[in-house]
Amino acid sequence: MSGQTCESMDWLAYLSNQLSPEEHIRMQEHLHSCTACQAELKDIEQLFDHLSIHLELIEPPGSLKERVMSSIQAESTEEVENYKQEREAKGQPFSRLESFHPGYQRRRPFWIGLGYAVLFFLCGGLGLQLNHEHKLLTQLQQQMQDTPAMLSMHATSYDKEGQGEVILIPKGNSLRVIVVVNHLKPTVGSQVYHIWFWHHGTRSSAGVMTVNAEGKGTFVQTFPISFHEIDGIGITLEPNPNTTYPVGPKVLGVSHV
Repeated sequence: MSGQTCESMDWLAYLSNQLSPEEHIRMQEHLHSCTACQAELKDIEQLFDHLSIHLELIEPPGSLKERVMSSIQAESTEEVENYKQEREAKGQPFSRLESFHPGYQRRRPFWIGLGYAVLFFLCGGLGLQLNHEHKLLTQLQQQMQDTPAMLSMHATSYDKEGQGEVILIPKGNSLRVIVVVNHLKPTVGSQVYHIWFWHHGTRSSAGVMTVNAEGKGTFVQTFPISFHEIDGIGITLEPNPNTTYPVGPKVLGVSHV
């Protein structure tokens, strides 16, 4: 073994092939011997499996590309334009394919990503069977409530370099919550990062995690709740794991779950 620990497993970099060859080997060695990380990786991989479920590839109608594009862009045009202006004002490059920016905090269910996948199929002369488009749209809207979602957390002034992703996976009457953070200040001594849920103005503790010297940390827990019982998620840096309310600074957060 090379010293890889559960806390230092960078799942997002691993799944997107952004690790160096040495880092990739270390993670594979750890996965081979750690059943907890094997189970966690399986849960995350299930998210991406939704992209390939129920896709029937056929020759698309001539106007399909225009209809799909209009549907996808209808809600996002204003937010993307605002984000572009914010980036340009700061002298930062803008990419239309970036994840939703922190100011546009909303659930990002994976069936929306499916819409983008449809466009790529169209470019190859393939598409979805849309003989009953209105009925299909209604079904997708209903399924949205039970579909895994990923949320990008925004950093506060305390640690502007911090990054975080929250993955919510419905499991029957429960909800599996995975929090992956990067570029945070490492915890020292008894310090912990505390995860909090917000619902109807009430804060509740979800649990704690530590962050390693590389600024990385992972939190995984299953709760007997649904999407509707979380309005927002915040992370604070606390002096110890025993605090029942935040006494330290808020470092990451996302609202409108």
